[in-house]
Amino acid sequence: MDTNHRKTTTPSAPPTPADQSAARARWAELTPAQAAVARLIALGASRSKIAAELGISVKTVDAHRLDAIRATDSRHSVDLARLAIAAGVVA
Repeated sequence: MDTNHRKTTTPSAPPTPADQSAARARWAELTPAQAAVARLIALGASRSKIAAELGISVKTVDAHRLDAIRATDSRHSVDLARLAIAAGVVA
């Protein structure tokens, strides 16, 4: 019996033009500070690296992240990263 229960994932299809348009509209809801934090999250930066790069505190990074999640109706940081990709902000 196979005890390996890893899920296999299939690569997701690239976003359609309609998906990209919707993602860009959601991204446009962000303030410049929220967008900067969300972009760096999508690139895989840690909270401390984001804070250092933007010259803000880690608490401020957390506040911008939470505000960005709320503004885009996301559930968590991974959704922000997916949104950034779909909107064409990061590759």
